[in-house]
Amino acid sequence: MASKGCRYPKVCPYTVTENSDGTETETYGVGKAFGKAANSDMTINAAPVNYYANDGIAESVSEFTDGTIKHEADTLVDSVEAEALGHIIDENGVMISGSDDSPPYEIYSVIVPQRINGVNKYLAVVLTRVQWEPQSGSYKSKEKSTTLSGTTINGTIMKNKDNTYMKKKMFDTEAQALAWQATECHMPSSHDTLTCTPVPADAATNIAITANITLTFNNPIDHGNATLQNATTHAIIASTKTFNGGKTVLTIDPSASLTASTAYVITVTGMTDAYGQTLADQVFSFTTAA
Repeated sequence: MASKGCRYPKVCPYTVTENSDGTETETYGVGKAFGKAANSDMTINAAPVNYYANDGIAESVSEFTDGTIKHEADTLVDSVEAEALGHIIDENGVMISGSDDSPPYEIYSVIVPQRINGVNKYLAVVLTRVQWEPQSGSYKSKEKSTTLSGTTINGTIMKNKDNTYMKKKMFDTEAQALAWQATECHMPSSHDTLTCTPVPADAATNIAITANITLTFNNPIDHGNATLQNATTHAIIASTKTFNGGKTVLTIDPSASLTASTAYVITVTGMTDAYGQTLADQVFSFTTAA
């Protein structure tokens, strides 16, 4: 068996009410995409419990105590990150962290594509109660080499009202795994069909040679690719590609100015949103100014 990374991280915030009989009631919010996953490390801690009989250990078991989760992403969706950490985003789009912020409990889930005996399978993993911790950061100049890094958020894994801390299920198709995950994470039951709007518009002319290209999607994107090429030579144009905080706008920034009076094409392939919808491959063109 070989795992092939992880994708489609989802979270669902919820509140817990203590009942008079000692039980808990969980009230769920709306499930959301958490950002494009790069890595998800889960550590489960268990303590041995010994049962004694006839002056000796008759049975020994390990019982779950707690666990930790480290979710690494290229970026987190800003609004979902703020909700997970109990922060606020003001009217200017600034995320504000306060000393008395209270992160909610959340369900957390990822899909893990696997290869088993030459057949593709999809493992859906759900943590039933996670509480995230405030993030730490390390920032440095590029120096002599470029280091790529994403965003890491850590959390504590706990048991939910049913004394459950994890659920896992293997599926034959990604669609089946996503459907089960959507139910477990209380995702909205319907979504808009994925679309892409390019700027410059398709077949646009007289575009500045220093212009960036943006692709705007109507749903958060989980994975996919977009390539800028010379329309005549098909040479790939070196570019930096970055998503906005909401994972809906991809900016393509060419490393150097484009050539004047030249046609270019943007090819969008395998672009898949947080809900598992894949956009049909698309090609857009534009021509630079003289």
